[in-house]
Amino acid sequence: MLKTSHEYLPKELHKLKIALDDSDLKRTYNHVHAIGGSSDTLGAKGLSQTAFLMEQHIEAKNLALAENALSDLDLARLTVKKN
Repeated sequence: MLKTSHEYLPKELHKLKIALDDSDLKRTYNHVHAIGGSSDTLGAKGLSQTAFLMEQHIEAKNLALAENALSDLDLARLTVKKN
C-alpha cells in the first residue's frame, strides 16, 4: 500500500498544484481532500493533518494561505516512510 502511496501522492500533488495555479477552488479542494483521505487511511497523520489545514484555507477561499500550505503538504509527504 505504501508503494502505491509513493506513486499516487506525487501525481495527486501535481494535479493539486495545477488546480491551485488555475485558482480553481473546487478542483483544489477535491485533490487535497483525496490526499488527506489517502494519508489518513495509511496512518500518515502529519500528512493528513496538513491536508486538513489546507482544506480549511480553501473553504475560507484564502488562496494565499492554501498556497503556503502546499509546500507544507509536500514536505509532509516526504516524511511518509517507504517500505
